[in-house]
Parts: sequence; structure tokens; C-alpha cells
Amino acid sequence: MKKSYRLSERVKRTKEKEENTMNLAAHANTEIKDLARMSDSEIDYSDIPELGFDDLGRPVVGKFYRPIKKPISIQMDIDVLEWFKSQSVKYQSLINQVCRMYDVKHRKK
Repeated sequence: MKKSYRLSERVKRTKEKEENTMNLAAHANTEIKDLARMSDSEIDYSDIPELGFDDLGRPVVGKFYRPIKKPISIQMDIDVLEWFKSQSVKYQSLINQVCRMYDVKHRKK
């Protein structure tokens, strides 16, 4: 008997959680629709600080998403390799960064 009682209590709690979740989702959808109907001048931005491009700083690649790295072997002039090594202990990351900058600058939009 205890097992069926516990099971029914568990089922009851699960149903309550589902109902609460559905109520929250419905409430959130209502709020989103209300905001979508409002014009920009009607929205209160007083609690949000105004940010310019200078406040955002430089974008950092890999802060939240890290691209997959693949080990490769390349032929490189020894003087170029030595220069990269002289610039940083992490010279391979530096080479990757230079290649990424080149890619971003020359990528067709």
C-alpha cells in the first residue's frame, strides 16, 4: 500500500509542476506579446544603463564558444616561425589569431 501511495503522491507533484510550468509559460507569452505591441517610446528603460560601442569593449573569440581545434602540419619559412616564437610562448595560438584576422578581413559578405 505504501508504494502506491508514494507513487500517487509523486504523480500528483509532477502534475502540479507541469501546471505551474504551463502557467509561467502562458504568463511569459502574454508579457512578450504586450511588449511587442508597445512602441519604443512607451517602454521604460530607466533601470537599464545606456551602453555605447566603447562600453562593450572588443569582442573576445572563444569566451563562450570555443572553436574545435584540429592539429595540422604546415610548411613555413623558418624566419617567420622564429618571429612568431619570439613574440609569444603561445606562438601557435598567435599564428591562429593572425589567420583568423586575415579570414575576417577578407571574407566575402
